[in-house]
Amino acid sequence: NARYTRMAYSLVPAPELPPVKRHRGNQMGAKLKPRVKEKSFVCSVCNRGFGYKHVLQNHERIHRGEKPFPCPECHKTFRREHQLTTHLRVHTGENPYKCTYCTHEFKQLGNLQRHLRVHTGEKPYVCEWCEAKFAGSSSYKAHINLHTGDKPFKCKYCSQQFRLHKSMQRHKMQVHADLFAPAEEFVILADDEHESKISEKMERSSPSIETKPIISTLIPHRPGERKEYYDENEDK
Repeated sequence: NARYTRMAYSLVPAPELPPVKRHRGNQMGAKLKPRVKEKSFVCSVCNRGFGYKHVLQNHERIHRGEKPFPCPECHKTFRREHQLTTHLRVHTGENPYKCTYCTHEFKQLGNLQRHLRVHTGEKPYVCEWCEAKFAGSSSYKAHINLHTGDKPFKCKYCSQQFRLHKSMQRHKMQVHADLFAPAEEFVILADDEHESKISEKMERSSPSIETKPIISTLIPHRPGERKEYYDENEDK
């Protein structure tokens, strides 16, 4: 009986299927996020956390004022060995990082990466207030200080404060020249000089800032010699 057969089959429960995995948005095939290292090593002075003990130990030298790596060529000392290695290139003249678009050479990889943005037009730092775009983090931070009014760089010889780190260094050389030796006492983290000049012009003119779109094609390098410096405190 065909009818009975169909009824008989209808009494058999259907097998359970595994649940369907649903994905939202662009999560289909997305890579898992890397696991964040727990910052279980905490500084007893400033409560800053670190993922590794040796990083905490390096940080604690800042509070103790320790600089166990001296330069054999001058009186400068450093908290970390890699800072000394980079500093020694000032004496040897070594510039191991070369630009593939022009003849400029650099002592640090980070400075080369910032320099390459001059050619590519990349400006990854965007202001949250006015959407102005910047190639370097130093220029971006200096611009943010325009909105906040902060002057985080204070002269150690007097009470004057500055928005730009290099403005403070210029002040030291001009006002405290007898106390300040540029070749020995300081080094500055290089950034895009053009971006800094734009920021200074904006500060002098108006807080209203017009932005330009990011240039996607290569542009020629600006004429003139670029000087490279580095900041021994960049890892604070």
